Amino acid sequence: MRNIWLIARHEFLLVMRTRGFWISVLVAPMIGAIASLVPQWIESAQGARYYILIDQTGRYGASIEAERERGYQRELLEALSDYARRYVGRGGAFMELDFLKPIADIKDEDVAAFQARGLEAVIKILAPDLKEGAPAFQAPERRFIRIDAPPGIDPGGDPRVIGSALSPHLMGNQAVSGPAGSRPSLYALIIIPKGFVPGVAALGNSIQIWSTSVAETGLSSELRRIMRTLAQREAYLAQGIDPALVAKVQTLAIGYDSYNPASSGDAARSLTDQLIQFVPMMLSIVLWIITFIVGGILLTNTIEERSNKLIEVLLSSVTAEELMIGKLLGVGATGFLILAFWIGAGLAALFAFNGEAAMFGRELLKLLFSSYLIFAFLLYFLASYLIVTAVYLTIGSIANTIQDSQGYLVPVSVVMMMPVIMAFIIQSDPNGTVARVMSWVPFFTPFVMMLRLPANPPAFEVAGTGIVLFLFVVGLLFLVGRIFRANLLRSGQPPAWRELLRHVLPRS
Repeated sequence: MRNIWLIARHEFLLVMRTRGFWISVLVAPMIGAIASLVPQWIESAQGARYYILIDQTGRYGASIEAERERGYQRELLEALSDYARRYVGRGGAFMELDFLKPIADIKDEDVAAFQARGLEAVIKILAPDLKEGAPAFQAPERRFIRIDAPPGIDPGGDPRVIGSALSPHLMGNQAVSGPAGSRPSLYALIIIPKGFVPGVAALGNSIQIWSTSVAETGLSSELRRIMRTLAQREAYLAQGIDPALVAKVQTLAIGYDSYNPASSGDAARSLTDQLIQFVPMMLSIVLWIITFIVGGILLTNTIEERSNKLIEVLLSSVTAEELMIGKLLGVGATGFLILAFWIGAGLAALFAFNGEAAMFGRELLKLLFSSYLIFAFLLYFLASYLIVTAVYLTIGSIANTIQDSQGYLVPVSVVMMMPVIMAFIIQSDPNGTVARVMSWVPFFTPFVMMLRLPANPPAFEVAGTGIVLFLFVVGLLFLVGRIFRANLLRSGQPPAWRELLRHVLPRS
């Protein structure tokens, strides 16, 4: 046991000293942080962007700005609601300001009520109930601000002439000024031409959007949505239909309550019940990624030790079995370290945001540690780790170089990709034929069963697949041990398949 411990410790410290390991550990949190924070940083760095709207019909300009203002007021209310959930105690303010709701529950009438009160009035009402040390509320910056056309531009002129005249501003050759200060360029020019009729496809009967941002979607998408609403409102009035009545009919809501018959006590679905639908998918993907990371580390270390003849020195002091078990334990510990770091980083990020994100994090933590999921995940992680690393260890013991190992890795990778390819099919029908058949294939069992557990598969399948998985892992480690022992000191060409079978099959 002492030799196994020493080898495991050596392998663990060896991996911990490599840059590649720390890159593997940090890459997932970094990608998550970049994906969530960089767009916000870019948006805040750009600041408010200016656009010019010229409505030559005189019918839509004011309505467009009113709709855009309502959209900003909704954004403002969402930010204020999140701020209140973080920093305001549950006092009378929440009773008086009933429009401060979770973001998903905010409706148009809540936005209207907030807009009628005004931001400053709401802040004054919240002030007495603010927690000690709470920061001041920061209103979200307006992304797009309308400005007037510069002097010398005829708003009623030919749209092409107007676009050409403003091209220097659009291309950044001439700066523009507005309420938020000077900007190096005009972001967009929108022209609604004379005689514009919604729904009529004709030359010249279209709204023109001039912009150098080819991928621009924010302002143009907002404009399309607003114009569609305004055009529909005009059409209703033309037919003698009250648009307010139509809007009321369109907002009719039907309540649905979800129930889980497998829940004890109250069967109504909570946030935890909703989380349990996708957390296993997330854990299954994490399991797959970490298993292949540590498998690759083990493969590389084994090939390097064989090529450097270090393996001969090790075998002079320990047996092949002790070396194999020590490697599996040492590298496996790094896998659990990656797992702990990723889960910890994810939960820390959720709690750092407070508000609804923190509530989500608490529910996730409750789900992981008050249910069978974390226990099942650790068992399946251990099984999948032993299967994949046993295969990688076999390849490492017979391949002389990394290039030699590629030929063996391709079929292994294809097989191990199957659960990922079939993941959505399995999750959509966890007790279907595909899921049940794949559950009994030991290579797939850990990944597939993690996806199936929320659907409460039959107990005999959980127990049966677990027993088959255990027997397969034990048998695989025994066979891998024979190949590992027979090929560690081998030199020259890797053994052929027939020779490998001779190592695996019992001698007569």
